[in-house]
Amino acid sequence: MVLERGPLTEILTASGDGLRQDFVVEQAPAGKEPLTLTLALEGATASAAPAGVALTLPGGRQLSYHRLHITDAAGQVGR
Repeated sequence: MVLERGPLTEILTASGDGLRQDFVVEQAPAGKEPLTLTLALEGATASAAPAGVALTLPGGRQLSYHRLHITDAAGQVGR
């Protein structure tokens, strides 16, 4: 699933490992400050988990965000 969200594109793909969520920023933001991506939650709560972040949905189901990393335009990977 591809969602256009203004200056970025959100891409969701499913595999045997789970759900992958990518954010693609096509153009560098103006200025020299580092790019920051902030996610807002509605109807869920977030808490620290051993491998990353756990999101708990109102019905009690949990989603785990882990193995988070970034790749810049030059192919450099960060965490």
